Amino acid sequence: MNDIDNQTFTDKQLLAQAKDFDQEALGTIYDKYSTALYRYAYRQVGNTQMAEDCVAETFTRFLNALQANKGPKKHLRAYLYRIAHNWISDQFRRGVQHTEPIDEREDLADTSKKSVEKAVQTNIQSETVRKHLSSLTDQQRQVVVLKHLEGMSNAEVAEIMEKNVGSVKALNSRALNNLRKLMAAGEAATV
Repeated sequence: MNDIDNQTFTDKQLLAQAKDFDQEALGTIYDKYSTALYRYAYRQVGNTQMAEDCVAETFTRFLNALQANKGPKKHLRAYLYRIAHNWISDQFRRGVQHTEPIDEREDLADTSKKSVEKAVQTNIQSETVRKHLSSLTDQQRQVVVLKHLEGMSNAEVAEIMEKNVGSVKALNSRALNNLRKLMAAGEAATV
């Protein structure tokens, strides 16, 4: 493959070249998807090391599938997200501790009272949502993260989950209802 950085390749083209273990194509696939996969994993597990492990394992499994002459025929992104989702689901089943403690993050660097309060509130809310996300079913959690946190359309989520759009909409509705109930119960418990 020549001048990959100067061209726009479709996933189909990249996948064809990756199956031949073209290093530039594999590097481009990693560059194209690793950040989004990390963000997806972190939003579910709340731990930087686990999110990094998820990305590493996702690409290891992808390479192993290519080596075994398997892997995606098309829909590379959907395939990678499914691998990541399966790894995350395995972690939840094993009961691995997911969240890391709230730390002094960059968003707390501004010492004005209102900005610190806002940063702390945002951090607490994200921890609360993450905790409640872990109470959802695997599929409900996956729909919420892909649709609402990653900003994907119903069609994109359906492709990743290998479901039809109607099923994704129904899962999303149930997940949001369950999240509302969990968050309301959590707020009532703290009052």
